[in-house]
Amino acid sequence: MGILSAEIKEFVNRFKGSGSVLSNGPLYEEIITHYGEAVFKYTIRHIVLVRVEEVAGLYSPVYETGVTEDEVRMKWIDYWKSLNEEKKDIK
Repeated sequence: MGILSAEIKEFVNRFKGSGSVLSNGPLYEEIITHYGEAVFKYTIRHIVLVRVEEVAGLYSPVYETGVTEDEVRMKWIDYWKSLNEEKKDIK
Protein backbone atom coordinates (compact mmCIF):
# COMPACT_ATOMS: atom_id res chain seq x y z
CA MET A 1 0.00 0.00 0.00
CA GLY A 2 1.42 3.38 -0.91
CA ILE A 3 0.33 6.62 0.71
CA LEU A 4 1.34 10.04 -0.44
CA SER A 5 0.99 13.11 1.71
CA ALA A 6 -1.77 15.31 0.33
CA GLU A 7 0.10 18.40 1.36
CA ILE A 8 1.76 20.17 -1.57
CA LYS A 9 5.25 21.04 -0.47
CA GLU A 10 8.73 21.03 -1.88
CA PHE A 11 9.52 17.85 0.03
CA VAL A 12 7.06 15.25 1.29
CA ASN A 13 7.34 11.68 2.45
CA ARG A 14 5.97 8.58 0.81
CA PHE A 15 4.97 5.76 3.13
CA LYS A 16 4.84 2.09 2.25
CA GLY A 17 3.34 -0.69 4.30
CA SER A 18 0.39 -2.96 4.79
CA GLY A 19 -3.04 -1.88 5.90
CA SER A 20 -6.33 -3.20 7.22
CA VAL A 21 -9.80 -1.77 7.68
CA LEU A 22 -11.63 -2.29 10.97
CA SER A 23 -15.39 -1.93 11.26
CA ASN A 24 -15.95 -3.80 14.54
CA GLY A 25 -14.28 -6.01 17.09
CA PRO A 26 -12.08 -5.54 20.17
CA LEU A 27 -9.33 -3.49 18.48
CA TYR A 28 -11.92 -1.22 16.82
CA GLU A 29 -13.57 -0.61 20.21
CA GLU A 30 -10.20 -0.02 21.90
CA ILE A 31 -9.30 2.66 19.36
CA ILE A 32 -12.72 4.33 19.62
CA THR A 33 -12.42 4.35 23.42
CA HIS A 34 -8.93 5.84 23.20
CA TYR A 35 -10.26 8.98 21.51
CA GLY A 36 -12.93 9.52 24.17
CA GLU A 37 -15.45 12.33 23.66
CA ALA A 38 -13.88 13.35 20.33
CA VAL A 39 -15.50 10.38 18.57
CA PHE A 40 -18.97 11.84 19.18
CA LYS A 41 -18.24 14.75 16.82
CA TYR A 42 -18.09 12.39 13.83
CA THR A 43 -19.76 9.30 12.46
CA ILE A 44 -17.02 6.68 12.48
CA ARG A 45 -17.83 3.53 10.56
CA HIS A 46 -14.35 2.28 9.80
CA ILE A 47 -10.81 2.71 11.06
CA VAL A 48 -7.85 2.21 8.75
CA LEU A 49 -4.66 0.89 10.31
CA VAL A 50 -1.44 1.11 8.36
CA ARG A 51 1.78 -0.51 9.46
CA VAL A 52 4.45 1.76 8.00
CA GLU A 53 7.33 -0.42 6.86
CA GLU A 54 9.24 2.09 4.76
CA VAL A 55 9.48 5.88 4.50
CA ALA A 56 11.05 7.51 1.48
CA GLY A 57 11.39 11.11 0.48
CA LEU A 58 9.53 12.30 -2.58
CA TYR A 59 11.13 15.28 -4.21
CA SER A 60 9.73 17.05 -7.27
CA PRO A 61 12.26 17.66 -10.04
CA VAL A 62 10.68 21.07 -10.71
CA TYR A 63 12.68 22.44 -7.78
CA GLU A 64 15.92 21.57 -9.60
CA THR A 65 15.11 24.52 -11.91
CA GLY A 66 15.56 27.01 -9.08
CA VAL A 67 11.92 28.10 -8.79
CA THR A 68 10.39 28.63 -5.37
CA GLU A 69 7.45 26.78 -3.90
CA ASP A 70 5.33 29.94 -4.25
CA GLU A 71 6.22 30.22 -7.95
CA VAL A 72 5.21 26.61 -8.53
CA ARG A 73 1.97 27.12 -6.64
CA MET A 74 1.11 30.26 -8.64
CA LYS A 75 1.87 28.47 -11.92
CA TRP A 76 -0.68 25.78 -11.05
CA ILE A 77 -3.24 28.29 -9.79
CA ASP A 78 -2.93 30.20 -13.07
CA TYR A 79 -3.19 26.95 -15.03
CA TRP A 80 -6.44 25.89 -13.33
CA LYS A 81 -7.88 29.39 -13.68
CA SER A 82 -7.13 29.33 -17.41
CA LEU A 83 -8.96 26.02 -17.79
CA ASN A 84 -12.00 27.49 -16.06
CA GLU A 85 -11.86 30.53 -18.33
CA GLU A 86 -11.68 28.32 -21.42
CA LYS A 87 -14.70 26.40 -20.18
CA LYS A 88 -16.66 29.67 -19.81
CA ASP A 89 -15.72 30.67 -23.39
CA ILE A 90 -17.13 27.41 -24.76
CA LYS A 91 -20.66 28.12 -23.50
